[in-house]
Amino acid sequence: MTDNTMPPGFVLRCILRGHQYEIYRIAWSPDGRALASSSYDSNICLWDVPTDLGGNSVTISPIRILRGPTGTVSSIAWSPDGRALAAMPTGHFVHLWEVATGKLLHKLTMHESETYLYHDQVGNLAWSPDGRLLASSSGGTAISLWDVKTGLLQRKLSDRKVQMAIRSMAWSLDGNTLASGTSKTIALWSIKESTLIGALVGHAKEVYSIAWSPHGHTLASSSADCTIRLWDAATRRLVRVLEGHTGPVGCVAFSADGHFLASKSQDSTVRLWRCDTWETVATLEEAILTYWPTDLAFHPAAPLLATLGKGEIVRIWKLDPAVLLRVPTVNAIRHTSAKVVLVGESNVGKSCLAMRLAEDRYEEQGTTHGMRFWSLAPDKLTSAATALPEERRDVVLWDLGGQDEYRLVHQLFLHDTTVALVLLDPTRGRTGFEEVVGWNLRLEKQLRGRPAVKLLVGTKLDESSTVVDRATVGRLVHECGFAGYYETSAKTGRGLPELRTALAAVMDWENLAKTSRPVLFQRIRDAIELQRAAGRVTLLFTDLQQQIQL
Repeated sequence: MTDNTMPPGFVLRCILRGHQYEIYRIAWSPDGRALASSSYDSNICLWDVPTDLGGNSVTISPIRILRGPTGTVSSIAWSPDGRALAAMPTGHFVHLWEVATGKLLHKLTMHESETYLYHDQVGNLAWSPDGRLLASSSGGTAISLWDVKTGLLQRKLSDRKVQMAIRSMAWSLDGNTLASGTSKTIALWSIKESTLIGALVGHAKEVYSIAWSPHGHTLASSSADCTIRLWDAATRRLVRVLEGHTGPVGCVAFSADGHFLASKSQDSTVRLWRCDTWETVATLEEAILTYWPTDLAFHPAAPLLATLGKGEIVRIWKLDPAVLLRVPTVNAIRHTSAKVVLVGESNVGKSCLAMRLAEDRYEEQGTTHGMRFWSLAPDKLTSAATALPEERRDVVLWDLGGQDEYRLVHQLFLHDTTVALVLLDPTRGRTGFEEVVGWNLRLEKQLRGRPAVKLLVGTKLDESSTVVDRATVGRLVHECGFAGYYETSAKTGRGLPELRTALAAVMDWENLAKTSRPVLFQRIRDAIELQRAAGRVTLLFTDLQQQIQL
């Protein structure tokens, strides 16, 4: 790579050479005086990287090599005081090394059932902020917590809800919570109680990396679904989705000052994001190993970024924050979507109501098998929801079939609900009310404490009816926590203006999760949507490419 191909604010300062085979993990010591790297060659190299590097880039050799047993060293972690280094080689062991002398302090033995659930899993190590505990996992579904002083297993973290292999771990700054990434989910563990206290659900594929921001308010996660997600650590709410990478995102890391988030993907790029706007300010091209998640690490104090590319070297980049913060950001669209789910028993009229809300027309609908979707612009609900030119907003109506065979599957799609419309035919009396209670329980179970507004909607009421037990409806609204009750008729349009007004009133657009995506990504989505709306079932890539170019 030449200086001409480097983005503004990036300068290659040194290259670390010393491993004989591919490097898998890199980690800075807490004081920033050393960098450790682990490799397929069974060795751990320690490097002395000066922070005041200047001039042309130089090549640096390791100052010490910790020679482990035969096997890939798939994970390393420094103790908070920098005196010890934990390493996980292939097998059922964790080694604790004294850095100053190279002495092996402990060899921690994991139970075979905890390790290598799948052949492609890598080990994970994370040291608690106070240095007393070391968390380890090696492809299994449980986390071992070790007493570092004695080298004995203190306890394990496991839960039947976590059935997939753990791929990443990270401690909160106060040491009270440990986050672990599995398939599509981030599990949050209480260290004091040794229990699962929450789950962050949203990724479409495996979670490869987790990082807490320096102030501890934000949790970043990267995934094989090519996205980065940002979560509010206190409320466990998804705040933003970052799009831009075109391959699985293997790792994310925050800079020490909290100004930047770096990400490394299998699309052979490193992206640098501003943490105030969450827009890309730099893209660095760097080849990677396609068969192993890649790695990068920010220096704990200086503006240095270590990246792991393809082969046996580590690159150290010096960043100029002043330049990076002045760089014009890449054109991006901020997209916000409000998810409105319609649930209720079969034949209650969900599809007819969704069509009336989205298209303002009525048409008899057959039974929905599975689920259907309608999209409408927010200004169809209220003009106050109109987005700015650089923003996109939409409301997506999810019509979930109410048949017994679909209920279990549909519950998996309720976790990120913005507004839930629970439909019933109130003329059915007690039976209809009991069905509402059941749907409310299913909804609350999947929300897991996350906020969502619930509206109770009476359907098929072409005109006001004395048959409806409104006293029982009132109790139902109170006991189930509905924000209101609305009587509607999709056939005549009765009650629809009031329902639209209620929907508009409860949608907090400013606090809904936003997606930042390149303009090109949005154009591709728009082109595909146009073809879908036109009734095309298949679309050749060449046709899509030509349409976007035009």
